[in-house]
Amino acid sequence: MQIERLLDSISRKRAPIADICAHYFITFHHALPIIDKELFYRHLEDPFNPTRPHFSTFLLSICLLEETLSQAPGPKQPRGQLYQTLKAFHGLLQSSGKATIELLQTGILVATYEHCQALHQEAWVSIGTCARIGHLLGLHTLVREAKPKNDETWAELETKRCTWWAIVVLERVVNAVYENNRLPLASDPPNPEDFLPQRSLEDLHLDPPRVADDILLPQQFKQEETELNRDSSRFSPFATTIQAAYLSQLVTQHVLNSPEDPDARKMEAAKLEAALQHFTGACIPPPGKAIGRYCGPYGIRINALFYLHHHELDLATAEGDKDAITRAITALQSLSRMTVFATKSAYTGNPIDPEGIAFWAHRHLYLAAMVHIKLCPRDEEWNSDLWFLKDYLTKTVGSYEISSK
Repeated sequence: MQIERLLDSISRKRAPIADICAHYFITFHHALPIIDKELFYRHLEDPFNPTRPHFSTFLLSICLLEETLSQAPGPKQPRGQLYQTLKAFHGLLQSSGKATIELLQTGILVATYEHCQALHQEAWVSIGTCARIGHLLGLHTLVREAKPKNDETWAELETKRCTWWAIVVLERVVNAVYENNRLPLASDPPNPEDFLPQRSLEDLHLDPPRVADDILLPQQFKQEETELNRDSSRFSPFATTIQAAYLSQLVTQHVLNSPEDPDARKMEAAKLEAALQHFTGACIPPPGKAIGRYCGPYGIRINALFYLHHHELDLATAEGDKDAITRAITALQSLSRMTVFATKSAYTGNPIDPEGIAFWAHRHLYLAAMVHIKLCPRDEEWNSDLWFLKDYLTKTVGSYEISSK
C-alpha cells in the first residue's frame, strides 16, 4: 500500500517510525493526550490490524508534526509535500464512509499542523470535520459518562473523552485566531458539569473531576468577599487547559453578546476578569510540584484577558468614557509587561521548551508585542523588551509559524 511505502521511506531517510513516535510522546502528546500508548504500540506491531490503513495514516500525521518540530526539512522531503500527501490520504479514507478513532485523531493532528503553520482556513475546516466525525462516533456524549459501559475499558473511555476534549479546545483556539471568535462552532463548549480527564492511570477507577471544580465562576464573585488567590491545579495539564477553555468561552460570549447597559456590561467584565485572575494560580505549580506542563492553560488564560481588555477599550473609546479607556489601557499594559517578565524569567536563549510547550501558548507573546508597540510608554525598558519579544518570536517561527503572524 502506498502509505506503508511512504512510512518505510521516512523510516529509512529520517528515523525509525518507532523513534519518531517515541519523540512525539514526550513532546506534542503532552499538549494533546489523545492516544492510549499501550493500545497504540500494540497496533504499531500488528500489521494485520483490520483498521491498518487508518492507523498508518495516523502514523503519517505523527511524522508530519515531528517534521514540523525539526529546524529543517528532512532529506529529500520538502516542507509541505508530506502535508499534501497526508491530506490526500485522509480525504480518501473519509470518502470511504468508515469513521474510526484513528481517522479522527489524524484529523486533529492535521488541524494542529495547519494552525501552527498559519493555514487558518484549512485548520478551521479540518477541526470542524473532526467535530462531525466525533459526533458520528458518539464521543460528545462521553464527557457526561463517569464510568465505562459494556465491554469498554477505563483506558478506552479516557482516550475517547480526551479526543473529544482536544476537538473542543482546538476548535476554539483556531477560531480565536482565524475570525476573532466570530464563526459558528461545530462542538459544544465545555459545560460546568462535564467530566475532565483524570490526572493519571492510577486515578481511572475514581469519579473524574468536573469542569467547574476548583475554579471561581463569574457569578460567584463578590467584590468585597472573594479571595482571588488559590493553590495550583490538582488536575492534569490537559484537564486544566479545558477549564481555561471554559473561562475563555465565557469571555467570547461576553464580547459577542455584551449587555446593552454600560454598567451591566462593565460589571460582567469585572467578574470575568476576577475569574481569570483567580485561575492564575492553577497554572503555576510550586517549584518541584508540577506534573507535566501548564503552559497550555496559562496561554489560553492570557489570550482571553487580552481579548477581554481590547473589547472593553474599543467600547470605552466609542462611548468616550475616559476613565474606562484609562482602565483598559492600564490593564493591557500590565498584561503585556507581566507576559514579558514571566517569559524572560524562564528564558535561556531559546523559546521556552519549544518542542514540549503547548502550541497555543505561544500566541500570547504576539499579543503582548502588539500591545507593547501600540500602548506601552517608551521608557528605558521599552527597547530592550521589544527586542526580547522579536527575538523570541523569530526563534519560534521555525516550528510554529503562527507565532510570527
